Amino acid sequence: MAHGRITRGTMELEYELPSRDLVRFQLRDRAVVNAERLERGSVVETVFLSDREGDTIFPGEATYRDLPGYRELKLTLVSIDHVDSFPPDIWYPNQP
Repeated sequence: MAHGRITRGTMELEYELPSRDLVRFQLRDRAVVNAERLERGSVVETVFLSDREGDTIFPGEATYRDLPGYRELKLTLVSIDHVDSFPPDIWYPNQP
């Protein structure tokens, strides 16, 4: 089941997983800025995305936190290389 609300320009969407855990997303200006996974009402994992840098659609930084495990992973965008995508036939190798 999913539901959401908008408060002062921030949209919050909440989705209940089959395990009964919740996943909560916060969006601002049509972009995800935060995601959380809750177990039994307590936040156990978070992902925070910084604001987009310049004219790119990508956030400048992403931080993942595993709260019970006291772990954090921080990714920083340094550069972007635009390359050609893979040809569509690689996704369906058994089709003629």
